[in-house]
Amino acid sequence: ADGTLDTSFIATVTGDGACVTIQPVGKLLLGGTRFQFPDGSLKRGLIRLNAEGSVDPSFQVKDWDDGGEFLIMRMLLQPDGRILIAGNFTEMRGAARGHLARLNADGSIDESFRFEPETPLDSTENTSPIHAVALQADGKVVVSAYFVGNTDKLLRLHPDGTEDESFTPGFSGTASEIVVQPDLKILMGGLFDFGGDDDQWITLARLNPDGSVDGSFAPAITPQVNTFALQPDGKILVVDSGGSPALMRLNPDGALDTTFAPDL
Repeated sequence: ADGTLDTSFIATVTGDGACVTIQPVGKLLLGGTRFQFPDGSLKRGLIRLNAEGSVDPSFQVKDWDDGGEFLIMRMLLQPDGRILIAGNFTEMRGAARGHLARLNADGSIDESFRFEPETPLDSTENTSPIHAVALQADGKVVVSAYFVGNTDKLLRLHPDGTEDESFTPGFSGTASEIVVQPDLKILMGGLFDFGGDDDQWITLARLNPDGSVDGSFAPAITPQVNTFALQPDGKILVVDSGGSPALMRLNPDGALDTTFAPDL
């Protein structure tokens, strides 16, 4: 907790990791391309480590053991223990999965979740067309992705993976980061144009639950958002990749919180 190295944690695998999340039991889910175990064997896509760093052999995603390159770029743990994964895969067990799938807690495929968009997602062999994934408190899933036809879209899915057609965001651009607030409003970081007369592109915005722009959120600055995090009190920590300060905090309405002055 004090930032010193935890020497009790010794990972026994090497490889190309891209994302990690911690389960409530303390085990670590590690996603990426491939991982090599001490005996020289390989595991593709997704593995689980015990709390001390050893590989958990009870977690098996068997569909990825027979060759091929699988890249897991995004991973989201649901409160019920199921795991949303996004990557460059297009099918699992012979069924279309559209670069987004859900696993049960033991690594088996959750057959009740199917993401099959009308317009296919656009990707190359080693990239994922899904920019960001966020989970709502009601179980719906918000997805930002790149589709065939050079189009970025923000979708909301029902818990079974079908598209929620009541969600109609009206902007062009790319949402590279998404956070859903407890009130189901959606914070987005990226580059957006909401079609105003001034044709102004903004980098941080908030949508109402139906996808319309939240006019009550008006950031007084235009940071180059690298990433951001929502605090329990509704304030927003923003990492600005191109400005000074590099770390700032906004009030819930987007105004700069002048009481926050990190010594960086």
